[in-house]
Amino acid sequence: ALDIPKTAGINVIFSDDSRNAVNDDMMHSFYMLHVLLGERVGAWFRFTGENHVRKGLQSMDEVKLIIAPQLGYVSKTFAETLLEQVKQGATLVMLDPDALVWDIETGSLAAHRLAIMGCPPGKPRDASHILPAPAGAARFKGIDRLIIQHSKTGAIARTLDVPGDARILFTYEDGAPAVYSRRIGEGEIICFCVMPFGNSELAVNPNGWDAFFATLCDESVIQRNLPIWDFLIPAKGGEVATYTAGN
Repeated sequence: ALDIPKTAGINVIFSDDSRNAVNDDMMHSFYMLHVLLGERVGAWFRFTGENHVRKGLQSMDEVKLIIAPQLGYVSKTFAETLLEQVKQGATLVMLDPDALVWDIETGSLAAHRLAIMGCPPGKPRDASHILPAPAGAARFKGIDRLIIQHSKTGAIARTLDVPGDARILFTYEDGAPAVYSRRIGEGEIICFCVMPFGNSELAVNPNGWDAFFATLCDESVIQRNLPIWDFLIPAKGGEVATYTAGN
């Protein structure tokens, strides 16, 4: 009865190796993306597994927006796949400042990280929110700040030596870069210096994060406010017969 779209222009990347590396900690970032992209923005998306893509069980053809919540440990071939998608016109949003560190099969991803993010991993720092820089304010209108959600161990925030070709979109309170973008080929990479979703408190009140992802959808001409996210289950109807033991 639900009008489920046949295709999805948004891929949320899932990596088994990256999940194992955090000891299967709570999946707040994935849940928050479900809330923001689906329930709040109303766009259709799919969780896309690295291993499924490598085995040909899922495809990234025609994807417009790629979002990577956790991607520290991933294969070189998949990192190259992501880069190729960007070159062909996709937007890649790296929500993990510690992304692209190691391939458990072949070793260091330093060269791949440099090609995609443009800088090595950085030093830890504190962060409670990020503020729009002039380029970010012009692009993501109506956002005065974005709250950073802390995990039990604190926010994963870094001071990164951003590349010279970067455009700063958001800064920390002290003015240091917090989010930057790079143009590569026909597409764009948006890199976060802080992992924003350490818990799920903002699911109740996104405080601008929904506007951030709505802008990305509009830029990529991805339809939102789809009816599939706006339906009610009736109070009655569709009941099935239930039985107790002995009856």
